[in-house]
Amino acid sequence: MDLLSKATYLSAKSLRLVECLLAAPKILVGGANPPAKNGVYAFSLDREIIYVGEAAGSSGLNDRILRKHVSGDEGHALQAAFREQFPDRLERRAYIKASIHVQWIEIPDSLEVSVVEKLAIAVLEPRLNQSVVRRSIR
Repeated sequence: MDLLSKATYLSAKSLRLVECLLAAPKILVGGANPPAKNGVYAFSLDREIIYVGEAAGSSGLNDRILRKHVSGDEGHALQAAFREQFPDRLERRAYIKASIHVQWIEIPDSLEVSVVEKLAIAVLEPRLNQSVVRRSIR
């Protein structure tokens, strides 16, 4: 397979994975139990996808979604996004668990995880990923 054919195949495969992410069930974060596997996830608020992220490593999606974004420090996207509206961390966590939906797909290959995340961000342009969108356009 020549380089162009391989790139075309990989692009098509990555787009299919973005479609799979969008078709994945939306679950309230408070009731989510993501696996400890690599993958890509999306957070939604009122039917709008507000953030897309990737998870790779030993704790995978579970760690990234529940420990980092929901219970993590204020530097993570959801914590930072709702810090002004909910200065109290416990109230912020309760709001996130009750109001934000998450959907994810498992992707074993960590390089592919990164490609699919970047592609999903480029296509969907979630508002909490705008710094990533601006960086990739330059």
